[in-house]
Amino acid sequence: MTQIDQGAVLQVIHHLVDQWKTLDPQRFSASFAADAEFTDVIGNTARGRAAIAELHVMPFTKLFKDAIIEVGQVSVKFVTSDVASVGVHWRMHGHRSFQGESLPPRQGFLHVVVTLQDGKWWPVVVHNADHTATYSRNGDGA
Repeated sequence: MTQIDQGAVLQVIHHLVDQWKTLDPQRFSASFAADAEFTDVIGNTARGRAAIAELHVMPFTKLFKDAIIEVGQVSVKFVTSDVASVGVHWRMHGHRSFQGESLPPRQGFLHVVVTLQDGKWWPVVVHNADHTATYSRNGDGA
């Protein structure tokens, strides 16, 4: 692929992260393709923008309201001319437990599949992994 293609894909990823930083579920979900799928760090999967927004209401208003996320290494691998696989290493601090207690910094990996649709790149599948396992699916984590 060309440098232009790679630059456009990286711009989509940076936009996605910038929208996450607003902690606004609607703005964040608008960054995805209409039929996108998002799986969070504890395995909850949301399909479509409305469901992605709903999945992020609680974390954005409770767990992450004081959090700062930083993006590390980002890698792009084109699968075809209109599909790319993107790996994003991230770090976070300032987040809280389900009980409201301050938690140590954490890190993880975001895998994003983006596709070119009508001349624009869109995230269509996102899988988020937390290497520190701070949270658990039943809410009894840290």
